[in-house]
Amino acid sequence: LLSRRFYKRKRNMIWHIFYTASTGEISWSTSGDISEEIKSHQNEAYGLSYKQVNYDDMPDPELYYLNDNTDLSTKNIFNPTFSSDNWTIDSTISVTGLPAGTEVFLDGVSKGTMSDTTLNLNINESGIYVLMFKKVDYRTWSMKKHTVKAT
Repeated sequence: LLSRRFYKRKRNMIWHIFYTASTGEISWSTSGDISEEIKSHQNEAYGLSYKQVNYDDMPDPELYYLNDNTDLSTKNIFNPTFSSDNWTIDSTISVTGLPAGTEVFLDGVSKGTMSDTTLNLNINESGIYVLMFKKVDYRTWSMKKHTVKAT
């Protein structure tokens, strides 16, 4: 009989990664065969660079990026802090703990990129909103629908 330890052991695999060189963001990856023709097509058609890595797990683009286009690295995690959980009309909610350069989305629409580490949300209308943060080298952060009530 094989021990449980044998089944839990991960196997190092060769992964073919296609990514954006300027950011290290992974577009897609596979452990299947990749021809020179596929590499050329991905570069010419989509501007993607190619890197082969040995890694235990699939390099999921939401979890990993290529640091300096060489090493597979785990993305950072946003850790926002909200000044209040009670969002009401005509209130301002301060969000801290976000790095400068974070792009802010409200209901899927970009509202700009933060130049510092604090975001002030001015609540003008009641409704249900989805807030999302994106930044290179970070996992996308999204708040489930948040209801703003009239006071």
